Amino acid sequence: MKRELLGGFLDSTRGRNNALDQTIPFLKSHECDPDTLNEIYRNIRNIRTASETAGVVLIKEVSGEMENLFQSDPTRQIDYAVQLSIDQGMLGVVMERYVNIMDIMLMQLEMTGNVQTEVHDFVSFLCDMKKKGP
Repeated sequence: MKRELLGGFLDSTRGRNNALDQTIPFLKSHECDPDTLNEIYRNIRNIRTASETAGVVLIKEVSGEMENLFQSDPTRQIDYAVQLSIDQGMLGVVMERYVNIMDIMLMQLEMTGNVQTEVHDFVSFLCDMKKKGP
């Protein structure tokens, strides 16, 4: 990836990841309203599409699985906890792990130009969460 494109991708993705990080306390305390939940979904979706465009496969894979957790309701006017049979507190724990993994992958991408983090266990966990839905 060209350096200027990489810089733009990193800046944009870090900004979205930081916005997601800010939602964790609200998720854990069960205080997220539908607008905030939809904003979380949009940030994850934008990270996935940007990483797909940039060719950053692991970020695309992890973000795609996170995005899938939020697609239980096609109207996207969702109470995610009900759709996933988990409460917002659990969603907060999952989001915290996602944000931490994203931080590591973005740091690797900036330092080496590529992502080497092992994400298989987290992706499997996200797939299992999706299966627990209604």
